[in-house]
Amino acid sequence: MMPAERFVPQTPEERALWDWVKSQPKFQLKTLKQAMAFSDYRVERIWSVLRRKNIVRSLGQAGGKQWFSVHDDAEIEAVKRGKRKSMTGRVWAVMRATQTFTVTDLVMSFDVELDDQQRHKIREFCRALVAAEYLKVIQKARPDVGREACYRLVKNTGPIPPSFGRRLSLIDQNTERVVWVAGGAL
Repeated sequence: MMPAERFVPQTPEERALWDWVKSQPKFQLKTLKQAMAFSDYRVERIWSVLRRKNIVRSLGQAGGKQWFSVHDDAEIEAVKRGKRKSMTGRVWAVMRATQTFTVTDLVMSFDVELDDQQRHKIREFCRALVAAEYLKVIQKARPDVGREACYRLVKNTGPIPPSFGRRLSLIDQNTERVVWVAGGAL
């Protein structure tokens, strides 16, 4: 049975939490709390409902940390594949393959023309990765001479791209850690 068939969110907080846990192949409770834009108390209340209904399953411990999922093993693999095939997944794959690139290089890797909103999303992804120290700027942009910034991937943690959290944060899906939060406080 798919997890969506077992739980129907009733509040905006439940919807936000449910959407997030469904998008994660596996996660830690700490990461879930950091990704939500509401209180830890509210997260724990929703969490207890999910646990009581046996919607969340424990995957056991790894590295001294408890891991959870709302998916069975086949669904976990499908979620991972979906993340790799997303726009940020494709951009992340190009970053991993080329090591040094510009935003234009990333945009040109797509078979179709990207609109301004999609280009902006790629730029924002690069900025977040720079802030999280996954990318290093090896040549600063100089708009006055038509030169854009050139980046180098310095932290390649695996095939699943980091993703944005709800609190303007960046989450590394490979290590299941929040690696950057706007304002610098983790």
